[in-house]
Amino acid sequence: MKNKSLKQSWKDYVFGKQTMREMDKDKRTVRKLFKKYQAPVKQHRPRQIHLVTDATYFGERTEKTSWCVAVVRDPKNKEDLVWQFAQTESTSLYVNLKE
Repeated sequence: MKNKSLKQSWKDYVFGKQTMREMDKDKRTVRKLFKKYQAPVKQHRPRQIHLVTDATYFGERTEKTSWCVAVVRDPKNKEDLVWQFAQTESTSLYVNLKE
């Protein structure tokens, strides 16, 4: 994150699968910066698509927290349609994403 804008760093981390280690800052600094960042509102283009949905669960961490992130994606257009953070991966999480 040395010379990158906050917006570009956020895009790299979320969409480019860049890791915390690759951000060139410690975890606390990256978290503080990202808490300040307001992600742009997603503009949806209604159309028929084949949805691909997946979640990654991060179990008990050293910080005594657990959480997951779920993403709904249009693989043909390589577009993330919606994502949500939650405490655990559950059926209700997937239902909420579909709605």
